[in-house]
Amino acid sequence: MSKRIGDIILEPEIGWDVQFNCEQAELLKTYGNGSKMHSSTHGMDPYETEMHATLVLHGPDIVPLQRIHRVPENIDLYVLMCYLLRIKCAPHNGTINVFMKNVHFNDSRRHVSPLVFLVFTIVF
Repeated sequence: MSKRIGDIILEPEIGWDVQFNCEQAELLKTYGNGSKMHSSTHGMDPYETEMHATLVLHGPDIVPLQRIHRVPENIDLYVLMCYLLRIKCAPHNGTINVFMKNVHFNDSRRHVSPLVFLVFTIVF
């Protein structure tokens, strides 16, 4: 190990993963009680279509049978959730514009609590 060499980052293509196999004694010898290498399924490229989640919205403020053509960012979902739950958003960089066709915007708020279903699945 050298301070002059940066971290080695392995990013496998979709459908592949990276695993590290070594003995516990080897881990302790190499890293002591410090940080250890680990593998995970996190970190896949969010711009790959296969990594996109499914988003399903339903409730009194949602226009039925509408499709969202632009993939919303998490910060955009935050703004939508705040609107649907009728709470004030904390400072953010999100926008509700991506959902303009999908949400009923009016001043006469319904007295029914909004029912929102968010279904996230990753399809391989």
